[in-house]
Amino acid sequence: MPDDTSLSVEVFESVVSPIFEGSEALADADIDTISDLLILRGKEEWALRPRTYAVLRMMNRLDAMGTFIHYRLNDFNIPYTVDRLLSVFSDYSSRESFVEKQTLVVTKESGKAYDLERNRGRHRHFAYDADSHFVVIRRLGRGGFGEVDCVRSKLSLREYAVRSLVLGQATVRKLTLDSGKECTV
Repeated sequence: MPDDTSLSVEVFESVVSPIFEGSEALADADIDTISDLLILRGKEEWALRPRTYAVLRMMNRLDAMGTFIHYRLNDFNIPYTVDRLLSVFSDYSSRESFVEKQTLVVTKESGKAYDLERNRGRHRHFAYDADSHFVVIRRLGRGGFGEVDCVRSKLSLREYAVRSLVLGQATVRKLTLDSGKECTV
């Protein structure tokens, strides 16, 4: 029996369908909306992979979502190559279609987030709110100079510590990566 927070298929489709009208690239706000709606539909594992969901929906191949989950593939793995998708799709045309359509879900901003996580140990400065690529899980600590939060990347699903330092009226945020290095966010 669905709980009171579940979303009916009809309501879900009425909100999601317009996102996919046309052949334009999706914005980060569209990706966040898709993720939020998938959670409301009770598809938590799918909601962790909204870009993958979007590509599969464009291909009419949502049946493959379980395979991405089974192999622990997430949005951080985008962009895929045709060969890398062999474990997901047995037919070449589906692999080729995924590779073609994945360009519609990678935005300039998400590209910077990929870059941040792939280039560990390098400082990164974002001209936009990089917090949109991370979900705060819990507060780890607070001190005289700022706060430290545990966050999860929306792309890689990895957890990081983000330190916010208050310097006068400005706040500087640093992302601590697995290697112990820091990236300015």
